[in-house]
Amino acid sequence: MVAVADEKHFPIVGKQQQRLLWSYIIYFIILHTLSIYGCYLLIFTMPLSIFIRHIIVVDLMGKLGSFGIVAGAHRLWSHRSYRARLPLRIFLMLCHTMTFELSILKWSQLHRVHHKWSDTDADPHNSRRGFFYSHVGWLFFDQSPEYYEKEKTLNFDDLLADPIIRFQDQFYWPLLVITWAIVPMYLGHWYTGSSLFVCFTIEVMLRHCLALHHTFIVNSIAHKYGSRPYDPKIEPRDNYFVVYLALGEGYHNYHHTFPWDYSASEHGWQKTFNIITAFIDFCALFGLAYDLRKPSAEFIAKRSEKALKMIDNNNDDDDDDQHSTLSTSSTSKNIGFYNLIIILLDNLIGLMINTIGLVLLAALKIVVFYYS
Repeated sequence: MVAVADEKHFPIVGKQQQRLLWSYIIYFIILHTLSIYGCYLLIFTMPLSIFIRHIIVVDLMGKLGSFGIVAGAHRLWSHRSYRARLPLRIFLMLCHTMTFELSILKWSQLHRVHHKWSDTDADPHNSRRGFFYSHVGWLFFDQSPEYYEKEKTLNFDDLLADPIIRFQDQFYWPLLVITWAIVPMYLGHWYTGSSLFVCFTIEVMLRHCLALHHTFIVNSIAHKYGSRPYDPKIEPRDNYFVVYLALGEGYHNYHHTFPWDYSASEHGWQKTFNIITAFIDFCALFGLAYDLRKPSAEFIAKRSEKALKMIDNNNDDDDDDQHSTLSTSSTSKNIGFYNLIIILLDNLIGLMINTIGLVLLAALKIVVFYYS
């Protein structure tokens, strides 16, 4: 069950003492400083053709990392919304590692606590502590005492039982150096001819900075701005800006209402922008992904009706109904040629919005190139 942020049971955080994590603070200062320098290098110091090559590498590696976070750590391991064969799990583990967003084990532990006690003192990135805190500030502090207390009550045996998770956790730092730093840096060096330092600044640090903020907006923007058509009593909201920037993760009110849905959205990729769901469906066609979990259309409709009529109480008796209303998603629906064209156009536009930071860099580069 998705826990409702109930002030009666979990009061909004007060002035509690949390230890500052100076290593994170210093790293984020270095990260953003080098990212700004990377933007300077891209815009003012290299020809347009080399600029384009750097952008291609940054976007490619950034997208792969997003697949590791969203399809892997989030939908597969945190929520068990589908199951994956060994080759897919290895691929998603490597993609996740290149994001430098903790191990899958720790990421999933944090996320499960976030869902169980969302926007309370136990929530790692409690949005009620302010926009900056929920976006990035929570990383600058040790977790609250309430978090550690609640974390002990959850069972993570399923995560520890996965040999891929255990392998990544045991060899996290060597894997991180290879996937997060060496591979992107040398790929950029090979493809652009730029120095290793320039490629470290752009392909590693700038890419990492952009990817982190694409992830963080789900915790900040999607918990403050948007609509709540499925459960008006919780903070998470559906936000289409976040949908496009996070490759389909912005249907957040829906996701917190139905966290076991492998699509993290009501309509999947055939009616809305959701690249990750399309990827999972594609993998399912080849048997790499299976047991895709999704609530029935009838159950979603009932929940939407309930949201419209919901009174001010925090009793949620839907838990017993959830497992009885699960249905297996179909990946072979006939969507028609016209609808297919609309879907492709929508996803093309969505991918352009997803790379808005790189698009802005390109616009600045063209201006500088034109007037130089």
